[in-house]
Amino acid sequence: CKGIEIKVTHLPQYLLSSAGRGLSKESVGIQRLEDLEKGVILEALEKHKGDRGRAARELGVHRSTLWRKMKKHGIEAQ
Repeated sequence: CKGIEIKVTHLPQYLLSSAGRGLSKESVGIQRLEDLEKGVILEALEKHKGDRGRAARELGVHRSTLWRKMKKHGIEAQ
């Protein structure tokens, strides 16, 4: 959704309940979102046998967006 920012305050409590020592709930929530994003990308790529175009369509993003997110998460092209 363009123009909408998801903040930690929007997340359910169960995602924030195990915040690590020395880390703010916000930074823990952000890391969990990053991990979730990476997992979703990996699942889509696996489902489509590495076909980035099909994975991007399933995820509802442009291929270039998927490529940038893969690079951000250190996911190698197959």
